[in-house]
Amino acid sequence: TRISRFCSLLLSRMYKFPTTFRLVPNVARRASIIRFKSSSKLRRVLAEMPLDPKHIAEAQKQRLKLKQKVAKVSPGIVNLQVVGSGAAGSPASVYLFSDQTRYLFNCGEGTQRLAYEHKTKLSSLENIFMTRTCWERIGGLPGICLTMQDVGVPSVTLHGPPGLDELFKAMSRFVILKDMKVRAAECRAEDLFEDHVMTLKYVAIGREAGEGSANSDEDDEGEDTTVDDTDYYAYEKRKKSEPKAKLQTASAKQDWTKRHEESVMAYICKLKHRFGQLSLEKCVEKGVPAGPLLGQLKNGNDVTLPDGKVVKSSDVRGPNDPGPVFIFIDIPSEAYLSDLEAKNEAFVPYQGTATDESDQAMYVVHFTPLEVMRTERYRTFLN
Repeated sequence: TRISRFCSLLLSRMYKFPTTFRLVPNVARRASIIRFKSSSKLRRVLAEMPLDPKHIAEAQKQRLKLKQKVAKVSPGIVNLQVVGSGAAGSPASVYLFSDQTRYLFNCGEGTQRLAYEHKTKLSSLENIFMTRTCWERIGGLPGICLTMQDVGVPSVTLHGPPGLDELFKAMSRFVILKDMKVRAAECRAEDLFEDHVMTLKYVAIGREAGEGSANSDEDDEGEDTTVDDTDYYAYEKRKKSEPKAKLQTASAKQDWTKRHEESVMAYICKLKHRFGQLSLEKCVEKGVPAGPLLGQLKNGNDVTLPDGKVVKSSDVRGPNDPGPVFIFIDIPSEAYLSDLEAKNEAFVPYQGTATDESDQAMYVVHFTPLEVMRTERYRTFLN
C-alpha cells in the first residue's frame, strides 16, 4: 500500500536501508496474543460460574412471601391474552393473568417461545388447564415447566381430562424437575377450582361409543396391524438377555398409534367480584383513623377501632363490581357433539337467557377445529 511504501522510503533515507525494505506486521504473534487473552478470559468465567442453582431457592422464597401477601387481596385488573392463534406452525393457547397470578389454557409445542416473544412472565404461573391430552395441546409442557423451574416457581398444578398425569409421568424420563413440584388435579364434574381470583367449573365431554376421531387415521379392517413391543429401556434394568421384539396383532393388543381420546374438558370461569370504591367520608363518619385500617376496609375486611367499635367493610364501600364469565370449549370431532348436547344444561345459565346479567358469558374461546364449527349441530349449540 501507499502507507507502507512511504514508511519504507522514509526509513531507508533515515537509516540508509535499501528501498526494497517493507514493513510486515507480525500477524502470527498478534493472533497468538489474542488467542491467549480470549482463552484466559474464558477460563476465568468458567471458574467463577456457580455450580449450584442457588437463585432458584431464593426466587421460590420470594414467590411464597408474595403469594401470602396478596392472598386476601381482590384482583384489580384481569386480562385475557391470546398467546398462540392455532395457525399453521403455531399452538393454540390463551393466557389469563391478573396483577397477582397467571393461568394458562392449553400448552402446545412452541408456547414457551411465543411467551418469550410477547414478554409474558411465567414466574406467577401456577395452574395450567388442558382441554385435551393430544400433542397439539400438551406438547409445550416440558419446555415451559423447565423455564418455570428456572425462574423460581415452587409448584404447578395441571388440570385436564383423565390420563393427563400419566402422560406427564412419561415425560419425566427426559424432563428433570428437581426444584419444582408438578401434580395433576382431579377434575370431576362435581368439583370446583377456586382461589382468590376466580371460580372454575369442569365440564367433561365424552366421545360417542363406536365412532372414531376425525383427526385419526382410518382403520384398515382387512389387514392386521403389527405393534412393536420392544422394551428399548431394558438395559437400565440390567437384564442378562436382550429383549426380543414381539409382534402382536391389533386384535390381541391395542394400537396406541391410533389411540382415541375418550373425553375432553371444557371450563367455565367466573372471576371474583371486585370490591367497590372506598368512601373516605363514610370512614370519617365511622371514626376510622388514617392508616392501615383503611387498606383492610378497602380489601373487604372488617376492622375493630381502638375504642372497641367494629366497622364493617360493606358500610364504607360502594357496590361491588361483579366478575365476568369466560368459557373455553374444545370439540375435536363430531363424535363429541352428542354428549355436548346432553350437557347443554351446564352452559345454559351463562347464555343470553341468564337471569342475572353478570352471569352472561363475556367471552367464549373456541379451540374447536373449523370443520366442526361449521356443522349444523355445533351452530345450534352456539345459538
